[in-house]
Amino acid sequence: MKLEGSHTFTVPRTELYDLLMDPKVIAKTIPGCEEMREVGEDRYEAKVTIGIAAVKGVYSSTIQISDKNPPESFKLNMDGKGARGFLSGAVEIRLAEQGDETLLNYVAENQIGGPIAAVGQRIVGAAAKMFVNQGFKALEKHLADRRA
Repeated sequence: MKLEGSHTFTVPRTELYDLLMDPKVIAKTIPGCEEMREVGEDRYEAKVTIGIAAVKGVYSSTIQISDKNPPESFKLNMDGKGARGFLSGAVEIRLAEQGDETLLNYVAENQIGGPIAAVGQRIVGAAAKMFVNQGFKALEKHLADRRA
């Protein structure tokens, strides 16, 4: 499944890039992330609860940041396994300056398997977009809290 889109943040590109490299910020922007710990350079293990329709589960996940090109781009890879199936994906993130704002563009390629995949691609696609929007809202809240 491919997912792409963009979101504008009201911070300079270097500030947004630095925030997106902060593991505490990453954990806050992953919907359902209950815990996350560093296990190596740019590598983390996380416990994430994800629910789609009647299928909800806890996933043990590995998150890896790669292909870093500060402050323009990076790639985020995630693999998760749980009783309800598996999730695997990569998202390429590009940041473009627009005055005092930054346009974040993303392209994600994801795979799911097991019972969670049985709910249908249409529902999974809609849920994935909802998760992305929740992540952006969490990042916006974090930015607002920092300004306060």
